[in-house]
This record gives sequence, C-alpha cells and structure tokens, in this order.
Amino acid sequence: HEGAPVAVFMDGICMGFGLGLAAACEYRIVTERSLLAMPECAIGIAPDAGFAAVAGLMPPGAGMCMALTGWRLDASDALATGLATHFVPSDKLQGLQQQIIAIDWAQPSLARERLSAILVEAGSATAEGLETVD
Repeated sequence: HEGAPVAVFMDGICMGFGLGLAAACEYRIVTERSLLAMPECAIGIAPDAGFAAVAGLMPPGAGMCMALTGWRLDASDALATGLATHFVPSDKLQGLQQQIIAIDWAQPSLARERLSAILVEAGSATAEGLETVD
C-alpha cells in the first residue's frame, strides 16, 4: 500500500471495461442504484484483463459465472462477491465526496485510515440489510 489509495464510486451502471478498471481500485463503493456486469461475455466476448484478474479472487464460481453468462450484480451481490468493498446510500455521496476531498493526502497511510473511517461512517462495509437477487 504505497501512495494514495484509489477509490471508485459505482453509483449506477458499471459494466465492461469500466468494471475491469473499477475492480483494480482499493476502495470500490456501490449504492442502491449500482448495477455491475460484464455484458460482452453474454455474447461470447472474453472479459478484459482487469476483470479476469479479479475474478480469480471472487468466491468459487462467481467470477466464472459472470464471465460465462454476463450475470448482473446489484449492490448486495457486489459486496457478497467482493467486487465492492463498501455500500453508501446515494443520497450521502455528495457529502462523502466533499469529506474525501478534504483529507490531507500528504501522508498516504494516515489518509488511507481516514478514508476507511469516512466510508464506514457514511454507510456499511457489509451486505447486511440489502436485498439479494436470487
């Protein structure tokens, strides 16, 4: 963990190459409006390297299922599979972004601790209370 942490807000549709890029970020934040997928996989196009790398870190079968079917995940599914690290309600995003901008990034380790604390305060790091799609 050297340098400043990288956070991504997946507030809405995050698919294809965008999901591959987002998967490489240390902090992957979803909202109730999030929809994550690799839709190109549903028509036989292989997932990009970014997604392929993270698929191996997902629970057994989840990455393969997404790669073979284009399975779409909501916020709860994204948290359960590890594609997201934090859930924050969308109505809290603007305030959250202002808090992140205000962090002193001169000391990356302290900035990382502060960012983690802000994310926990703003929402939840678990899928508790969210509906899952069967």
